[in-house]
Amino acid sequence: LVLSGRVPQQSNNTISLDLQAHGAESSAEFTSWPDFHNGAAAGLRVAEGQAKLTRTWIVFNRPRQPSHSHAGLLMALGLLGHLEVLAPPDVYRYLTQEHDATTVGILLGMAAARRGTMDSTVSKMLFLHIPTRHPPSFPELELPAPVQAAALLGVGLLYMGSCHRLMTEILVAEIGRRPGPLVTYDREGYALAAGLALGLVTLGRG
Repeated sequence: LVLSGRVPQQSNNTISLDLQAHGAESSAEFTSWPDFHNGAAAGLRVAEGQAKLTRTWIVFNRPRQPSHSHAGLLMALGLLGHLEVLAPPDVYRYLTQEHDATTVGILLGMAAARRGTMDSTVSKMLFLHIPTRHPPSFPELELPAPVQAAALLGVGLLYMGSCHRLMTEILVAEIGRRPGPLVTYDREGYALAAGLALGLVTLGRG
């Protein structure tokens, strides 16, 4: 990740972004999601024009420690349809890492790989990450706002073009859901994800 640039007005001198001046925690905030996008770009480049990647290749390249760059790679592989070769235990291992970016990559990647299929297994996985749709007897889960938004957008991809009535009603309800104990932080992003998902579900259906 390049964090420097040239300034033509200063004889093309190279100036680097001093992350240390903002502290260690702020440095991670600066680079985490750019690393995610770099990983996604690398995934699209690696898998471009190739036949289906094997489950062995994907699992073998899983790092010991989760990272934002690998999370982006997973999303990219899903966009190209390669994640459909993963078995449920493989997906479970990714989710149990409790790494927000990896969870986002898996949710969006699996939904994109199965887009338009209404796959019941992937659907259950997505709704597990939408606390507002849990039954009252379900244990309370604290899930980050980006994970919830990714799950909503994943629903749109999974049911894309189906005009599924129940999913449509659920997404309309999530768009207008008022802030509460389960949806507080980044409420605008949550509503936007629900709106985009609604558009995908009803795509091309008037």
